[in-house]
Amino acid sequence: MYGFDWNGVANPQTGTFLGTQNVNCTMRLSRDGRTFEAVSLAARYEPVGVLLVGGLRATETGERIDVERIPDQP
Repeated sequence: MYGFDWNGVANPQTGTFLGTQNVNCTMRLSRDGRTFEAVSLAARYEPVGVLLVGGLRATETGERIDVERIPDQP
């Protein structure tokens, strides 16, 4: 099992800070590493920290994809 937290929300066009979104996730990777399943719980906050909405639950599944690496580096 794996877990992670994610937060921060900004307007992609302007970069304006819109608040935070906390996402707590627990993920299970398959034995062969090709697929995963996860559950998450999220909450969204205004820039001043006031809760807008909470208790947002989700389930996820995913499958590894093969990608062609490019030589560029960040």
